[in-house]
Amino acid sequence: MNQSIPVIASDAVGAAAGGLVRHERNGLVVPAGDAAALARALRRLHDQPDLRRRLGAAARIDVEPYTAQAWAAGVSRALATVGASRAGLVP
Repeated sequence: MNQSIPVIASDAVGAAAGGLVRHERNGLVVPAGDAAALARALRRLHDQPDLRRRLGAAARIDVEPYTAQAWAAGVSRALATVGASRAGLVP
C-alpha cells in the first residue's frame, strides 16, 4: 500500500477486518477460502488499470499514518498496559 499498490485481502485478515483494507476504496476484499473470488479480484486488477491506479492512490494515502514510529509507540503502550516497561521486563 505504501508503494501505491492496491491490496487484495481476505475478510479473515486483520487488515481487512480492522478496516485498513477497504473494499473498492484502497483494495479488494474477498471471502476467506473463496478461490474463485480471489481469481476475479486478480483479473479485475489486471484488466482495469484505472481501478489499479485509483485503489493504489487511496492505499498510499490510507497507509501513511502507519509508520514505524507509530507501530513502536503502539507496542510500547500495549506493553505498558500489561505492566512491562523499560524499568521492568522490557530492555
